[in-house]
Amino acid sequence: MQSGDMNTIKQVQEAELDAAKRQKDLSKLEELALRLGRVQIAVDAFVEAGLHADADRLRNEYSLPSPSNNAKDIQSDYLTSFPRSFNLNIISSPSSSSAIDKLVENNDWSSALALALSMNSDVLPDLLHRWLSSLGDVKSLSLNEILPLMSRYGAYLPTESVELLLAAGKELCGQPWSLDYKIWAEIRDCFWNAAELWGLSDNIRPIVERYFWATHLMAVKCASATQTKSESLAAKSLIGLLRYADLIPADWLFLEAGKYAQRQEWLTAAFILYNAGLDLCDVIEEGTASDGIDPVEWEEWAELGVPIDQLRLEELKCEESKIEKARDWVLSISLDPRAAKDVSIGAYDGLSEFLGGRMASGCVLTGCTAKPPIVKFECQLAASRSDFDLLRSGDNWPDLENFLQKWLGRPVE
Repeated sequence: MQSGDMNTIKQVQEAELDAAKRQKDLSKLEELALRLGRVQIAVDAFVEAGLHADADRLRNEYSLPSPSNNAKDIQSDYLTSFPRSFNLNIISSPSSSSAIDKLVENNDWSSALALALSMNSDVLPDLLHRWLSSLGDVKSLSLNEILPLMSRYGAYLPTESVELLLAAGKELCGQPWSLDYKIWAEIRDCFWNAAELWGLSDNIRPIVERYFWATHLMAVKCASATQTKSESLAAKSLIGLLRYADLIPADWLFLEAGKYAQRQEWLTAAFILYNAGLDLCDVIEEGTASDGIDPVEWEEWAELGVPIDQLRLEELKCEESKIEKARDWVLSISLDPRAAKDVSIGAYDGLSEFLGGRMASGCVLTGCTAKPPIVKFECQLAASRSDFDLLRSGDNWPDLENFLQKWLGRPVE
C-alpha cells in the first residue's frame, strides 16, 4: 500500500462516483460506492430510485440499519453491538434533531449516536467528536467496545480518534494466538477504512498501514490454518508477519512460524525460525529485553525487513511446553549430521525465497514474495494465483474475497 498511489486512485474513484450519481448510473454507482466503503450512498440512491429491494440487499449484506419510525426498533438494532446502556424513554421523534440534542443533554451518547446514524444525519461526525472528547482517555475503552464502535461509525469518526483504533490494534495484536477469523477481519476492515477515508497525517498514516497489514495477514493465517491443504498458506503468512514483529509479540511469532514451517517440512526455515524464537525467549526470561537485541547478530534479519530495533518483547508469550518442543526439535536436527548440514545457513539465505530483500513487496495474501503464476493489481500489488486457489474452499473465503475486491479494485479471478 503506497500512500501517493492510493490517494490518487481514491480521488479518481470519488470523481467517478460523483459522475455516476449525476448520471443516475446505479450499477456503476454501487460498484464505486462499495469500493470506497461508502455503502450508504448506494443505499440512498436505490431508495431515491424506488428500488427498495436493492437497498435492502445492501443493508442486509453490510449490516446497515433499516429505516424505522419506531425509536425502540432503531435502538434495538444497536443494543448488542454497542455495549453502553440506552435510555429509550426520552426520544420523541427519530426524524427530529431535537431528539438527538435531548439525548446528549441526558448524557446518553449511545442512543444519540445510534439515532444520528439511523437518520443519516450530517451532525454525526461532530457528535462523535464531542463524545470522544467527553471520554477523556479513549484508551480506557475495552476491545469489545472499540470494535463495534469502529464497525458502525468508522467512516464518520474524526481523524483524532485514530488513537482509539491504535489502542485496539495494540491490544489485539498482543494476543495473536486467537484463531477467530472474524475478529481479525473486523479490525482489519477498521484499519483499511482509516487509511482510505480518514485523511491521516503523514506521521500517523505509516503506523495505521502497518497495523492494517499485520491484522490482514493474521486474518489470512486464521482463514488458512483451519484446513490441512491450506496450512502452507498459514506458514507463509506467519513468515510474512515477521516484518511486523514490532506489533505482534516477537517470541510467539518466531516460534509459531517455525511450527508451521516444520509441519510443511521446510526444515531449513523451521530451524532458523525456531533458533531465533528461542533466543528471544531467553532474552525475555533473562530480563534483558529492555536492552534490545544485538544488531550485529540480527543483521541478516534486518536485511529481510524484520524491525530488529523495535521487536515487541514483553513478558513471555509462549507456553513452556511449546518452547521445550522447539528446543527438542532443534537439538535433534543439530545431532543429525546430514540434517545439520542442510540447515546450517544464515537467516537471509534460508528465508530470502519467502521475504526477498528489505524493500521487496509481498503477496497480498501472505506478505511473502509472490511466485508465478502471478496476479497483478493496482498500486504495484500482486499475489500468487495458487495461494488464492488454496483458500477458495474455506468457510471464510466469501468474506475475504469481498474484502480483497474492495481493496484491490476488482474481483479476484
